[in-house]
Amino acid sequence: MKALIVVFASVLFCNTPVTAQSQQAATVPKEQLVVLERENRFLREDLNRTQADLAKLQKNHDELSKALDGYKPILEYWQWLLGVFGFLSLSALITAGWLWFKKIPKAVKDMLDRVPGLAQEQYDAQIKQVFTDRRAELLAVLKEYDADQEVKKKHRVVLLTHRDGIDDYHHTQLIKHGFSVYPYTKVDTLAAAVNAGDIKPDDIIVINNEGKHWLPEEVQKFIHNNPQCCFYIGRGEISLDSEAISRFAAANFRPQFIGNLMNILRYRN
Repeated sequence: MKALIVVFASVLFCNTPVTAQSQQAATVPKEQLVVLERENRFLREDLNRTQADLAKLQKNHDELSKALDGYKPILEYWQWLLGVFGFLSLSALITAGWLWFKKIPKAVKDMLDRVPGLAQEQYDAQIKQVFTDRRAELLAVLKEYDADQEVKKKHRVVLLTHRDGIDDYHHTQLIKHGFSVYPYTKVDTLAAAVNAGDIKPDDIIVINNEGKHWLPEEVQKFIHNNPQCCFYIGRGEISLDSEAISRFAAANFRPQFIGNLMNILRYRN
């Protein structure tokens, strides 16, 4: 009896894995089938939507074709018109190019050949008219210019500058306007400049006191003791008697320098 029970248990134990394996083998194909059916359904839905879109596009195409049939004669007319216009434009371009390279340069050359003579004649006529209409004014300007040149030749400018001062500006302006300049630099006192003996009777003495190195009293004394025309550059009040004032001028600002200097020279001559 025990032997029969053992045999029955062995048979039962051996059949159990086979049954599980059979169930597993039957389960796998069923799951794949479900997946395939689902994908097939999705594909059919996509196909139906695509066919519907294609039907709409075909309908729109048919409607557009019918709508354009009415404009076909107009489009053909414009096509013909643009073709004619393009031909005419090309012809005009070719004609313009021919004129540019053949006719126009010759015409321009002929005109330019005549221009110098015409321009010179017109210029001479205008100059002659100006001299005729404004003869008196031009002669007065030339007379004043000649007088200024004579003044500049007659008088030398002695430019007095303190030892600690720099006077490139006034020296440059005097040279620029045609003056003969004697730069008397490194002057400690104005009295030393008087005693130096380098100042001539016709010289114009320019006292540059922009640096305020000399007191107004010292400047006044220098002008009273020298018979030459004196020009003062700087600030401060310079008190002079009537005789000294007649040969004295000043400039408080640099732009006044040349104009005021020429005025005193014209007055003295």
